[in-house]
Amino acid sequence: MKNELTRREVLKKFGLAGSSIALLSACGRDSTPPLRPDARLPNDAAPASQCDLTDGDIEGPFHQDNSPSKNDFFTDAVGGVELLLVGTVKNSNCIPLSGILIDIWQADSQGQYPDNLFRGRQLTNDSGEYSLRSIVPGRYLNGNTFRPAHLHIKVGSGSSELTTQLYFPDDPFNAEDPWFDEARMVTVTSETAIRIEASYDFVYDN
Repeated sequence: MKNELTRREVLKKFGLAGSSIALLSACGRDSTPPLRPDARLPNDAAPASQCDLTDGDIEGPFHQDNSPSKNDFFTDAVGGVELLLVGTVKNSNCIPLSGILIDIWQADSQGQYPDNLFRGRQLTNDSGEYSLRSIVPGRYLNGNTFRPAHLHIKVGSGSSELTTQLYFPDDPFNAEDPWFDEARMVTVTSETAIRIEASYDFVYDN
């Protein structure tokens, strides 16, 4: 399917080890993925220590329903610093959750939100993992100051859906942003002038 990479392919491309991600492989690029109210725990999952739930954030005005099924935004990008983001969705007992819907949208390198280019949905794989290949979002003016670079993300669906945003370390506009939360900064694991690799785990009770 166009613009869909497995987690293994993404991590292999960037020289990282990892397991494959389960995307919405049964859906067309513009189709609506099935919701998964029966999202399950991996068979070998065992209770662990308590994990703090990920806090919500504003949705903003640019979300679109029924976005394409994809986790590769970079292929269609023009300019910008390449971003590889990987992570896991866990519940408050720190157990990974499979089959959870992840809906991501973001600005392009110029701070614009073009239709369908920088937005897409995927399902976490059997290990609760997701991955995204994109660019670092551009900043845009919000009143008298710029919003820092950020990703918009919805986790899950229905009444338990989590709407939130992720931020990047050392952005000069983090401190001035009314919605910035240090707890929702990605962890940068590798950084060059042309590419950033990062991770973030969501904690979500469905």
